[in-house]
Amino acid sequence: MAKKKSFEEYLEQLASLADDLEAGELPLEKALKKYEQAIKTFRVCQQMLKKAEQRIEILLRNAEGKLEAQPFEPGGDSTQTEDADKGPSEDTGSEDSDDELFA
Repeated sequence: MAKKKSFEEYLEQLASLADDLEAGELPLEKALKKYEQAIKTFRVCQQMLKKAEQRIEILLRNAEGKLEAQPFEPGGDSTQTEDADKGPSEDTGSEDSDDELFA
């Protein structure tokens, strides 16, 4: 039975496929085959990340001060509930720097 690849191995495979495709030296049929393989590999990576995300739990203290497991929420911040009482934070102008990254 073949050993199951790790996420990192799939990621390396995906990077290699992308490099091959970006080189632009493959005949059309070989490029299409590599593209199909890259899409399949990408989907495997997506599934592995989704499973990992579902396993992540953040321990938070409940109202009684006891540790309680909370499901992981993508984009969430474990300090969000603590900072909510402090009011809005001062604007540091970081939005402008984000625009520069995507310009």
